[in-house]
Amino acid sequence: MKTRIATGILYLLTSTAGAAATADISAQDLGTAWPLMIASGTLACRSDFSAPMTQLLTITDQAGNTYPLNGAASSRARQRGWFALESIWKANPAIPGTKIPITPLIQRAQALCDPKG
Repeated sequence: MKTRIATGILYLLTSTAGAAATADISAQDLGTAWPLMIASGTLACRSDFSAPMTQLLTITDQAGNTYPLNGAASSRARQRGWFALESIWKANPAIPGTKIPITPLIQRAQALCDPKG
């Protein structure tokens, strides 16, 4: 009986590992502030159970390629098979040598981490 309970608890813990809250977003949502070379994607706030309280903010394109949006996600990108954000991040035409800020994407992904608001 104890083995069944332990197995059930382990199943519940592992079945929710890596679960992510998601929301679709597109260039139309941000207009000229859209910072990416892709037209749309799915934002996610993912839990990292190996590091409690760590939130991995990402965007996934229509082809299924995932890109990190914050430092915690960037540091785990290689081990998770994610792509470098720089490969799709637009240059800022107003300020040569810089990129269009991704702050609006980070803020929207961060809001997914706490659905209660």
